[in-house]
Amino acid sequence: MKVAPTKRLPKCETVLKIHSAAVRAGLRKGEMSSPQSYFSSRRVMADIKAIVGHTRWMTSPEISRAAHYIKDQLNAVEGLTGVELIEFLSDGRTSFGGWVMPKCWDVRAATLTVPAAKGRKELLLADYHANPFSLMMWSPATPPEGLEAPVAIVEEPFKNGRTLKGKFALMTLPQLGVPLLQWAAEHGAVGVISDTVIERKGIKEGKYLEDAIQYWNYTNPQWDGPQRLPAFGLTPKLGRKLRSLLAANPKLTVQARVDAQLYDGTLPLVTARLPGRGPGEFVLTAHMDEPGASDNTSGTAMAMETMRCLAEHAQKSGELPAVGVRFFASVESRGLQAYLNTRPVPRHGYSGGLNLDMIGYDQTDGRRGMDLISAQPSAPSALAEYLRERSALETGRAPAFTFKESRAVVINDCQFAGAPFHAPMVLVEQAPDKTYHSSLDTIENLSPAHLKRMGGLVLDTVTFATSANFKDIAAFGERLYAQYATALAQPDAPAQRILRDAKTVYAQLIDTFPQDQPVGEQELEHLRQNNQLIKGYLFEKYAFEEKAIAWLAELKRLAANSHAKPEISPLENLAPNLVKLARAQVPVKLFAGYLAFEDCTKAELARLKEVCGIERGWGAPAWLQFALDLSTGKRSLLDIYAVVAAELPVDLQQLINAMEFLRGRGLVKICTALTKADVAAAVRSVGIRAGDIVMAHTALSDFGYLEGGANALIDCLLEIVGPKGTVCVPTHSLNWVGKAPYDPKTSPSFTGAVPTAFLKRPDAQRSLHPTHSVAAIGPRAKELIAGHDHTVEPQAREGFWGKFVEARGKVLMLCRLQSNTLLHSGELWGGIPMPSCVAHYSRDGERKELVISGMPWHVHAFDLVHAELNARGHLYTAPLGQSKIYAMDAKEAVETMQGFIERDPFVALRERCDCFYCAYARPRLMAKQVVSR
Repeated sequence: MKVAPTKRLPKCETVLKIHSAAVRAGLRKGEMSSPQSYFSSRRVMADIKAIVGHTRWMTSPEISRAAHYIKDQLNAVEGLTGVELIEFLSDGRTSFGGWVMPKCWDVRAATLTVPAAKGRKELLLADYHANPFSLMMWSPATPPEGLEAPVAIVEEPFKNGRTLKGKFALMTLPQLGVPLLQWAAEHGAVGVISDTVIERKGIKEGKYLEDAIQYWNYTNPQWDGPQRLPAFGLTPKLGRKLRSLLAANPKLTVQARVDAQLYDGTLPLVTARLPGRGPGEFVLTAHMDEPGASDNTSGTAMAMETMRCLAEHAQKSGELPAVGVRFFASVESRGLQAYLNTRPVPRHGYSGGLNLDMIGYDQTDGRRGMDLISAQPSAPSALAEYLRERSALETGRAPAFTFKESRAVVINDCQFAGAPFHAPMVLVEQAPDKTYHSSLDTIENLSPAHLKRMGGLVLDTVTFATSANFKDIAAFGERLYAQYATALAQPDAPAQRILRDAKTVYAQLIDTFPQDQPVGEQELEHLRQNNQLIKGYLFEKYAFEEKAIAWLAELKRLAANSHAKPEISPLENLAPNLVKLARAQVPVKLFAGYLAFEDCTKAELARLKEVCGIERGWGAPAWLQFALDLSTGKRSLLDIYAVVAAELPVDLQQLINAMEFLRGRGLVKICTALTKADVAAAVRSVGIRAGDIVMAHTALSDFGYLEGGANALIDCLLEIVGPKGTVCVPTHSLNWVGKAPYDPKTSPSFTGAVPTAFLKRPDAQRSLHPTHSVAAIGPRAKELIAGHDHTVEPQAREGFWGKFVEARGKVLMLCRLQSNTLLHSGELWGGIPMPSCVAHYSRDGERKELVISGMPWHVHAFDLVHAELNARGHLYTAPLGQSKIYAMDAKEAVETMQGFIERDPFVALRERCDCFYCAYARPRLMAKQVVSR
């Protein structure tokens, strides 16, 4: 596997010391069930033996056989669904994000010998059947009689190429990648030999490597176009033997025989799912193509066993996890690149994931410790924090266990961490190790005891991420608070970064709780009788949210009193012309996963190096991957640069050039940043004038990036209607019992960034309705919101919406047409029976509880109204950025909805839907029909 250079966190963030005893006590108090009891090291070892029995040969047919084995094993697990082996075209040409699906490769036999001569027997240097590592991957066939040629020793890379013509190039170099083999081929070499075993000081070194052969998986190109050469790996011992023969006889020849085939075929991906009680999926990823028992058969086998244990626990306990768990195993990076770019994005997306890679070695003999690498840009994450905490417990237990934590762009099966998913992912790996990328990575080196330890750690983390209860999450949140507070107390602590991390992590923990629906009187009574409300009125999610708000407030206070380092902006000292250019550009990534340049032509590669300073390698530089995953159309290139430059060294001109290069290849779309003038022109063109009363529904991301964001849009609307006009926005909060009680000053709106910014304006007035409040600025604001409170239905004629319609207000849709709250008024006024809910609000510190009727829900009938208005020529529209805006007269729109309801009231319901709304309204409408007949 490959990981972009990591950035170790500052000491106070990596350590963030917590007392081990307190952590253990907190985990012991948790009431999570434990699938760990089903874990079997024996099964893991059996899977490793079976899979590596195929993958050690490194050929496409054997990788396919390994995939079929994995599929068959998972098919036998009761409770897993969607077990599937998907085959993608693998032809050396098809690419996703620049990663080429490799040419399929098969080998029947391959040898490299020094032919017998007078006084010397034939010397066998390499034999694929004896050791598959001896033939570098994607080596082409030689003529049947073999290929015999002299040997030229390459002392320095890319030097003295003229000596290679007609010869085998013998190289002992730190790295033998595609560029070096291409250089040798371009200078007429007929083949390549390497006796290098790449060493890692203090980790992979010593005499034991004398009999090892390096794993070369990125030397011959996997893609069509460049020349491939027969290429062999030797042990250092045999390399010295060959060199001594060459010293005695410089004209010595070697003979290569390779019976291999390169062809168009398929690349397999295996997936399986354990369903969850709610939406979304947590992913377990691994790659199954590398030939080592640890790298990466151990990761694949561990992911398989994790799925088994979770499924077995679900079967025995009768309870599925709250979030489903999805397994993926394929060829490193490429399988997921193909999957994510050819399959639709799940509606509810991915909640997070672990990428398991090289985790089978015991640490007691001085082997490398575990790395926990939180994948950017989704770092920091609650997942990484929990895994770090869980790993810290292991360091206090025998046998020896060590780990370190970092953040990096992980170019290896962590594609879910980036756009468009942005799911927190952590790479768990133990590399490089004593046998890393060598023929010594065999099953005999693995430790069943260590695998069991890792199984417990992985299962515990997955269980927490998918099924943690309120007590577990609250206890974890408390420990995190202690951790962050400790970090802030350190001298020169990066206080603002710690606060940002804490805010992000707590928000993720809040989101792990399921979404709720309105609570009626009967449901509320049931919840109270079963003690399912905390403090008598809060759902678990909002009880935790209250705690998180308090923790963050205290951390903010500690940060203000700390001796924090001042943050240095990456935007200082930039050339003004580059700032202006970057501010005007809004890049949008057009593919999923990571970027590579394998499908570039020679001319493209030359330009890539010339204007971007980038050469083709495994993936793309970390700074560019990071920038791409921030390219969602919601940030200017200058914003993106500021985020990336705070983590990694990057030059703004280089970033601008790289984005332009990718735009030319169809991998990025560069949009122009919208300005207030652009918005004003569009809004005026749909008929909004000075003095108007406007209800603005907004979703900035639909149109692209607006300079100045939400506040620029608000300013624009206020300027257009002028001092005699009034601007209104929906600030719905849905504070039914279960959430915190409604407070117009503090209850957040869920309707987007613009209403949130609107509420912060000193002249904004917000109505007192506990579930469907609105806010307004302008001379008629007070009049419009007066009486829109707990005493009326959300869409009541005597509330805001009735007054808005009578005042001949206009609806401005700076978003998709569905979010038109006004039309719920047409449903209510047209006679649709709507359910009630029990809401509450806070007055003078006291909670008031009441029943509110007329709760709206479905919006699908809105399309009928908008289509009718459009047919009349009364749905006014104008292009803006990447989308359109719309405007309509409120009175005409609501009367049109009433007309549809009068003709067929069932248009307000979804067919075959049994949600609380439809279940309430359907029988009542049917009863009305019976009475009317």
